[in-house]
Amino acid sequence: MHQLEELLTSVSHPDLPTFGQHWSPERVVEHFAPSKDTVSKVKDWLIASGFNPGRIRVSHSKGWIEVNATAAEVEQAAGH
Repeated sequence: MHQLEELLTSVSHPDLPTFGQHWSPERVVEHFAPSKDTVSKVKDWLIASGFNPGRIRVSHSKGWIEVNATAAEVEQAAGH
């Protein structure tokens, strides 16, 4: 996120060579998504905490990991 202002300025300032070279949604996701290693570690922790892998889903934007769980399950996992 620390690069966001610089990246936005680079495509919106008419005096810059990258002016108008807007990113595709896919490039935005690729650039800002957490690494595969990070996602893998979070999923591994969730599974080790007792969540079935079928209840874990990574969003299309890769910015969210969704877990189908009850409040009691989350509280128990938080103590794990």
